[in-house]
Amino acid sequence: MGSRKLSFLAGEFVGSDYLNILVEAGMEGSATAEIARFLAQHTEQWDYIELCDGDGDSPVFAELRDQLKRLGMTERTAPASVCYYIELPGSFEKYLAEVASNLRWNFRRRGRNLEREGPVKFITLAGGAELEQGFADLVRLHSLRFQHRGKESAFLGRDIQAFHSVVLKRMAAHGWVRLDLLRIREQTVAALYGLAIGRKFSNYQVGMDPAWLRFGVGSVIVGRSIQEAIQSGFREFDFLRGPESYKSGWATGMRHTLNARFFDRRPKSQWALAMTMLREEARLVKSSVRRVWRRLESVGTPDKSRSQKK
Repeated sequence: MGSRKLSFLAGEFVGSDYLNILVEAGMEGSATAEIARFLAQHTEQWDYIELCDGDGDSPVFAELRDQLKRLGMTERTAPASVCYYIELPGSFEKYLAEVASNLRWNFRRRGRNLEREGPVKFITLAGGAELEQGFADLVRLHSLRFQHRGKESAFLGRDIQAFHSVVLKRMAAHGWVRLDLLRIREQTVAALYGLAIGRKFSNYQVGMDPAWLRFGVGSVIVGRSIQEAIQSGFREFDFLRGPESYKSGWATGMRHTLNARFFDRRPKSQWALAMTMLREEARLVKSSVRRVWRRLESVGTPDKSRSQKK
């Protein structure tokens, strides 16, 4: 819309969650005030500010937003992505006792069914050449899964793959990465890749062999990964962004990241605000029209059995 936007690094195209600013502990107030002052002094470089997928629970992010509003800026906020998570108890059996009975039953049943197909191994990799080979298996399985679904995945993009090939070793050197593999008869049929930092494990990406989907390998590897996280002493398992139903089944809690946009009184910034409001209204109207259309279709669809009888 002809306006210059100031955003978080990695705020677009990457799929990052809980974006924020990095501040030394105890310096939150002065740091956010200095950032806001600096932005106000350099308005020639931007027309409006758009901070997407911010950490809505972070006091630092809240303080930054307050500092920008104290400068007289107009703020427009909206929920961004839903992020399901699990507060992990001390044992896997205790966790399973808290989930729905059908999920618990299916997880155990599918595990037994896989055992009948041959030796089953669950392996966790955190470094070395095996991690690199396991990551290649993850990419292969992820690609197979999306080909099976007839969809495209941003994770398979050339730039994203190049990025991960660079940072994988660096993260492993710090103990920040974990890759879980599910193998049947020495064949990798599912993989789950995530970040293991502090006492929190974040599930970043998965891959599954479509030939084994009927055995529920997706459910099995997620359950085994949660079990491994508990046994490793993690206190939280975060599924990250995405409203997928399987996440809500395993999860015990839910968060939302936040989109926050800021506009000052300059004409170009006010123009950006007006266009933002128009887009929001257009989305609401479009959503309402879709709901009404679906209702009309459901009402207008004749009951075939009744028509035949008539």
